[in-house]
Amino acid sequence: MEKILEKLEEVKREITEEIKELRKENQDVKREIEQLREEFKNKEKKWEEEKNSMSERVAWLEKKMENEERRRRKNNIVITGWRSEGSSKQQSREEVEKFIKENIGEAKVKDCYNINKDQILVQMEEWSGKEKVMKQKGKLRGNRATEKIFIDNDLTKKEREIQKKIRAIAREERRQGKDLKVGKGETGGFSVDVGRGDGGKGDNGNGQRIKKRVDGQKKGKTEGKHKGEQEKQGTKGRKGAKVLYWNVAGLRKRGDEFWDYVRQFEVVGLVETWVEKQSWEKVEKTLPKEYKWEGQWAKRERKRGRAAGGIITGVKLGIEEKQKEKGEEEGYMERNVHIDNEWWKIATVYSKEMRKTTRRVENTMKMDREECMLLGGDFNGRIGERGARNWEEEKGDGRRKTKDKVENAEGKRLIEWIEENGWEVLNGNKRGDEEGEVTYVGSRGETVIDYAIVNEAAWERVKEFKVGERVDSDHLPLEITIEGTNQEEKEKGEMREEEKKEETGGSNIQGAGNREDGDRAKGSDRESDEEKGGDSKGSERGRKEKWMVGQRIEKEKQKREREEKEIKEIRTEREVWKYISRERKKKEPVSEKITIQEWEEYFMRLLEGRKEEGKVGTQRKEKQTVMEETEITAEEVGRHIRYLKKRKAPGWDGVQNEAWMYGTERMVERMVELMNGVWRGEGFPEDWREGVICPIFKKGEKNRAENYRGITLLNTGYKLYASVLSERMKREIEEKGVLPDSQAGFRKGRGTN
Repeated sequence: MEKILEKLEEVKREITEEIKELRKENQDVKREIEQLREEFKNKEKKWEEEKNSMSERVAWLEKKMENEERRRRKNNIVITGWRSEGSSKQQSREEVEKFIKENIGEAKVKDCYNINKDQILVQMEEWSGKEKVMKQKGKLRGNRATEKIFIDNDLTKKEREIQKKIRAIAREERRQGKDLKVGKGETGGFSVDVGRGDGGKGDNGNGQRIKKRVDGQKKGKTEGKHKGEQEKQGTKGRKGAKVLYWNVAGLRKRGDEFWDYVRQFEVVGLVETWVEKQSWEKVEKTLPKEYKWEGQWAKRERKRGRAAGGIITGVKLGIEEKQKEKGEEEGYMERNVHIDNEWWKIATVYSKEMRKTTRRVENTMKMDREECMLLGGDFNGRIGERGARNWEEEKGDGRRKTKDKVENAEGKRLIEWIEENGWEVLNGNKRGDEEGEVTYVGSRGETVIDYAIVNEAAWERVKEFKVGERVDSDHLPLEITIEGTNQEEKEKGEMREEEKKEETGGSNIQGAGNREDGDRAKGSDRESDEEKGGDSKGSERGRKEKWMVGQRIEKEKQKREREEKEIKEIRTEREVWKYISRERKKKEPVSEKITIQEWEEYFMRLLEGRKEEGKVGTQRKEKQTVMEETEITAEEVGRHIRYLKKRKAPGWDGVQNEAWMYGTERMVERMVELMNGVWRGEGFPEDWREGVICPIFKKGEKNRAENYRGITLLNTGYKLYASVLSERMKREIEEKGVLPDSQAGFRKGRGTN
């Protein structure tokens, strides 16, 4: 019996042990499940953040494309219910001009073409011409002959989609017997204004009119909300500020969308407001209430027409400001503001004559090198590529990045004044404007005439300079971000730490923060070795290897963090592709195992060429009689030289595009002589007949010539000549109406969606 009890006790103990093990395993499984849940939750959160970030990026790119399309269509109108009967483009343009003149008023037409059976797209010469047509198109309603002809804006794709939705809403409302009006709202968005009805959807019960908005339209913010936010923010703890300079080409009748954009900035300088003293009270009511506004009135140079010039500056409430030391002069306004424990002189300029402008600035602004000064606005001068700032760590070529290479007399005076006073140009020199974007888009072309300049004290405080993307005016806004001093010192400290880590290199990489810990660890290791009675080489080697592995892991972590930070800071499409190009695989080298004979046979077969012995002499033809006006001019060649791009591979002669871009006038003259000789049929340069075929690997086996594609490098002189001929042929075809209007492919400005 005792043996049986002992066995039962033993079985009981075994069962108890098994239960304990099962419980322990169960707890381990629970912990693993919790860890997996936590990991999944973190990954889900990260995915959501990446998704939101990507959605924001896509939305930003879509908005940018929308703005670009709107800018291209800015001067366009669409006439419906009328069609030009002209047989050529010139005749059609004249007919459109005549129609507008007879029914609306004088306005210049740049281009036009039929887009539908009874629709014609018209590009006006200037924005003011389009504005005049749109304001006075109501005259068509008063004439029986034109009452079925309509003039509308040339809408972007997004605007057309919104209009389509509005028409669907309008059809539904009309079906219910509503009285409604369809049109553009104050903010530029479309809306349906539903009239008084019988208590249906369009009526609010009191017989009042209500407005319906289409999904996707932005609702304007109220001034009260902005003001409340500003008062909460106050001036304490302000880290930096944003400054706006903008030639607005008139300030009246600006909607909520315009002012919502302006509200993003703490200091605002608007020029060419066209606001006269007698109309100030009316305009002041439309200005945001969360700013302190000051103005300089526009003046009439003639009795008839509108007033010219005018400046209005604003500083957000809550920012400390002090009185100006001197009075202001025409075309110049100054505000002294306190930003992050520093006083800034922020001046707005509208220049009509550069000598007077620079003199006014010197008379009014005390040139204190220690004080931060920022000067910006419309200078009406072009400084070309001058005004570069070359840093010690970079090899500058003395040229500033800009898309406007022209320098005129006013621009020369401006840049000389800037250099004399030791100031710096922000355009094309600061982060955000790496390519030197144009600031004016008008009938005379795209130029840079709006600038922001700073003294040396302010240069380090300006974090970013950008040319904004707006279509409200011919001029584009200048956006300047002033960085807070605390933030700047912090970033400088981080940069110094990074530089130290990279300079020390290899196994000696130690940051300032962990150097003491490392020394302390080494000391403790030495003490332990001494206590053991000797210096253990094995343990020291192990510690060193462990330390190097730790440093390598730390370095990889820092690199990963830098890459993540760089990706987050990407703002433009150009920066996206720059990052992708840097990270993608390098081009595959050409295999040396493929012989010259194999290359020759492959490209002869591919290009259907034939081998010719000896050189083909320069062919000479009998001289042709060519009228003087058809000869190629220096201006024509100069224009095509400006179209050339930098850093492109040269042809057989080794002459790069930069040689023409930075060459002398004599070089251009010689090229014009050569081109006219070819144009007259006197001969053709032998070098122009030769091209260099460069193979580029596609995919497959590297040692087979068939897996490469070839690109032909032509001499730059020949490419210039071909470019001139191409432009002449296109112009001849368009002017003589060789191609029918229905031909849209491969024609500039005739692309279809």
